[in-house]
Amino acid sequence: MNFYFPSCHFKILFPKESNIIQKKFSHFVQLECCRERLHHLKRDDLAVFICTNCNLILKENVCARVISIFEWILNDNEYVYPNLSGRTLIIQHCGKADEYHRRTVEKILIKMGAIIKISSIDDYCGYQLMQPISEKNLKAAPEVFSKLNERIEVLDMKLQEERIQSIVEAYSGKTVVTYCNSCYQVLNQHGVNVYHLAQLLFNDNYV
Repeated sequence: MNFYFPSCHFKILFPKESNIIQKKFSHFVQLECCRERLHHLKRDDLAVFICTNCNLILKENVCARVISIFEWILNDNEYVYPNLSGRTLIIQHCGKADEYHRRTVEKILIKMGAIIKISSIDDYCGYQLMQPISEKNLKAAPEVFSKLNERIEVLDMKLQEERIQSIVEAYSGKTVVTYCNSCYQVLNQHGVNVYHLAQLLFNDNYV
């Protein structure tokens, strides 16, 4: 059986794109939250996520195969990609994404015809990697978030803002793409010309 996790946070940030995606995945069982009891997912099931945080929680808690919506698209040989030919986009990778997820995102943008550049800014996820991991995340996936917590350099609010501002200044006059809700939200709030990859894939207004 196939399951889609639409992400609570993504639905709030991107209601239009979320509705489009949920219609495309209408033949999947759609589960509202990755923090629910998920013991009914079996080893031969497929769990598709759009949220980087959901990915970490799902991979620790279910025995099903877990893939991103972007990997699902890449595996669909009949998928029609929007045309981004000639557009130069900087990919801001999420500090919580593994290498496989990162390469998948890059392949998607190449399929769309974009000229991609990879940002040198690493260990970025909005404010999340400058603050202690939340209790709800530690409770939802203690193993993975405990390991992530070891990488975090906790900063006070002033230093957090200084670091974010330095990132914002680095993107002045450039177009950035990310695929993480938190990564997108903070850059957008600080005036960066940033897109979530789902906007480019599922909303013609951005292509």
